[in-house]
Amino acid sequence: MNTKIQHFVPRTYIKAWEGPVTSRQNPSEIFNGVYYFAGDDKIGDGRNKGSILWKPNLYTVSFDQAFIGERCTKIKKDFVEKIYELMRNRKPQPVYGKHGRAIIKTKESIRKHMADVDEWEFYYDDGNLARKAGIIKSIHDLNSYILENEFSRRFETSWPNVLSQLIHQLHDPSRRRKEGKDQYVDFETDTAYEIFAFFQMMQCRSPRFDGLGILTWLNNTIKDILEGETETMMEAVWYAELYKMLFQNNHGYYHTMLKSEMEHCQMICFEAIDGAGMFITSDNPAFLYKTKAPERYERTGYYFPISPYHLLFMGKGSGLFNSMIYRVADRKTVRLFNQMIYQAKDESIVSKERELEAFL
Repeated sequence: MNTKIQHFVPRTYIKAWEGPVTSRQNPSEIFNGVYYFAGDDKIGDGRNKGSILWKPNLYTVSFDQAFIGERCTKIKKDFVEKIYELMRNRKPQPVYGKHGRAIIKTKESIRKHMADVDEWEFYYDDGNLARKAGIIKSIHDLNSYILENEFSRRFETSWPNVLSQLIHQLHDPSRRRKEGKDQYVDFETDTAYEIFAFFQMMQCRSPRFDGLGILTWLNNTIKDILEGETETMMEAVWYAELYKMLFQNNHGYYHTMLKSEMEHCQMICFEAIDGAGMFITSDNPAFLYKTKAPERYERTGYYFPISPYHLLFMGKGSGLFNSMIYRVADRKTVRLFNQMIYQAKDESIVSKERELEAFL
């Protein structure tokens, strides 16, 4: 499989942390980028946002995983289209398939017999037998990029506008109201929905997504039953969940959690005041933090930094989903949240500041 770079933390999201940086390799050259900290780095390396937080073929569904297409119809249709084009545009002349008595020449016949593709025989349109091995290899080399493309269409291209609307409405005095000790901001319902949706999506699209332990349980169960198939099977389970998120409106973990959060959770937006420092982010930007027993305050909930100056918190609460509590964050609070973000990372963090001690 050819290497295809796929960002599990969108570049449109990381853009908020861009600014003038220098790299270790060329410390005298200033360019527009972010400071990237890998592992236990104390000094960040200036990097282009496109060069970080990606994995090869992360959302690429290979033909050998096409069995998920029985429930993910758009993926199956994509492979049908690709097989059809491969067969009909083959050089030196087009080919068609046979499986038993079935003639496989149309998209419908490909769809019907795709599960048995290794048993097909191939013929040129003039009736002469074609060599099978090369055609079968070409089919098995096919990949579907539907998941990646839909991530871009549905979430990534819209995020800059959603973030802009969030900040604009956050600072609109006409949307502010006081309720007890808390100050609320009443967002437009469309904006609020997109904030919740992007927040929840970022919890699901990470390579370490675990669906409240569901995937870990499945992984252990599959290991007890199968040998050598676990990784492929678990990728297929994850792809199926991503498919439900992107193409179905009421099935799967994403939609279940999104509905529950909008009905039962309260969102809080923290904004760093002048001189308080800046929030960092990581390769696991939307994460669950559970308060440990000795901690003074209950902070259990989901955290998601959305810019160097804004962080979202979601925990149990009541009220309309488009009513967000607004709070300012002083230097102590910013550092506390940065420590939580740092602890929740998998391998790396991203900052506008070059030195670790500047934000921890």
